[in-house]
Amino acid sequence: MKIFELNVQSLTKQDTSILKGIAILCIVFHNFFHWITPFTGENEFVFNSVYIYNFMYAFRDTPLEFINILFSYLGHYGVEIFIFISGFGLAVSMHENPKKWGVFMLDRISKLYPLLLTGILLFFFAVILIDHRVFTHYDWLEIGYKLLFIHTLLPFSGLSINGPWWFFGLIFQLYILFPWIYKLLKKYDRKALLLVLLFSYISIYWSLYFGKPNALELILMNAPGHLPEFVLGIWFALNKERKINILYVIVALAVFIAGNFYKIFFPFTFLAVAFLSIGAFYWVIPFIRKTHYCRKILVYFGGISMILFAVHAYFRDPFIELGNQWHSFYGTLIAAALFLITAMGATMIGEKVYAFLLNIVQKSRAK
Repeated sequence: MKIFELNVQSLTKQDTSILKGIAILCIVFHNFFHWITPFTGENEFVFNSVYIYNFMYAFRDTPLEFINILFSYLGHYGVEIFIFISGFGLAVSMHENPKKWGVFMLDRISKLYPLLLTGILLFFFAVILIDHRVFTHYDWLEIGYKLLFIHTLLPFSGLSINGPWWFFGLIFQLYILFPWIYKLLKKYDRKALLLVLLFSYISIYWSLYFGKPNALELILMNAPGHLPEFVLGIWFALNKERKINILYVIVALAVFIAGNFYKIFFPFTFLAVAFLSIGAFYWVIPFIRKTHYCRKILVYFGGISMILFAVHAYFRDPFIELGNQWHSFYGTLIAAALFLITAMGATMIGEKVYAFLLNIVQKSRAK
């Protein structure tokens, strides 16, 4: 049987930037389009087979809205690419420059905190400019949970204030676990990989079938729900020149499709998407590299991806209102473009704020 080479070790810094650029555009447009009619829903923190039928019927009934429909239903899977790349990048970095757990966590928090603070500062002014109000007691309380990185552990706080910020709680937990997972995978290879996957899927299936109504949402906002994609990234970084049988790609695609229709396969869709995304990347990367402007655009968005992620969501409401008012193919695209331009403008401000805060942190660490 023909061998499909998924040689992840060959990813260059430019390649990872391109992947991040693809991922952040998927996420940003998902967070816009899933509020624009036609509404499909998405199997992100819950499972409902109705959503896949909404997706198919929307294509049948409003084919000109295909961009809206695709990003609305599938765009949130950009998160899985980020998680995979995070695991992969951390493993490569740890291999080149080994660090103890305390030093590693200090390095991570020194970058993560300024990023979250940048998002909060811009959010503060966005609330004044867009909502014409100031923070309420509730706002300050929820921001406090996020500054402690405990918001995803609390019912109804994970998506509060600014939905995409749930990711900060998840990535903080993955940072905590990374040094131990890295050592386990380095020592026990596939046995450790299977052990971590087993723990994760037991957690997800328990919440899916036996947990309280919001148990699945809590699991999928926290480390147990996304360890498979993270561990896959680490494992590939530690295993050079891997050749993946084409059968695995076919199985991953089948599992992803089945997971949108059947509850029992749903927990595997996130890992399947991470696997398929990286596989698909190796099919399209030669064309991206040859296309100068496409490559530059994706590398640019990859470079600003985390700040754009932190600041984009709270500028979308006026443009969502426009998109729903215009309710046409071109009107929706214009509203989406205006939203992206506005978010990019906020990101430019955010870059300066982040650089300032990061500089303060680095100076305090140097003392």
